[in-house]
Amino acid sequence: MDKRIFQLKGRLSQDPGRNWTIEDMAAELHMSAPHLHRLFKSENGGLTLGAWLNDLRLEGAVAMLADPDCFLRISEIAIAVGLPNESHFAKIFKSKYGMTPTQYQRTQAEIHQSRRPSEHDEQK
Repeated sequence: MDKRIFQLKGRLSQDPGRNWTIEDMAAELHMSAPHLHRLFKSENGGLTLGAWLNDLRLEGAVAMLADPDCFLRISEIAIAVGLPNESHFAKIFKSKYGMTPTQYQRTQAEIHQSRRPSEHDEQK
């Protein structure tokens, strides 16, 4: 993998919530936006930079939605991962995971609850 793309992925992974633009990313690598777009796509099997960044952000959202100690609202999670338009967030989340963020969060909460030991077991 081209070291510039590797470095960019690391940078994006450190700050996925930032409002990245292709121009911002290209400037960090000292190249033009069209060149970055072509290079990224060629290095990632045709996956665009935008699609890769959305996947990264969705992975972060999934982790937050599944965390029983995360008490952020769905809209706050969307903002935290860099997808501030809640309807767009819900649309791409459902497209990837087959359910809305709310449904996913409820499912994860039910799973977590079913794994918790009962109070009776804790007292033994």
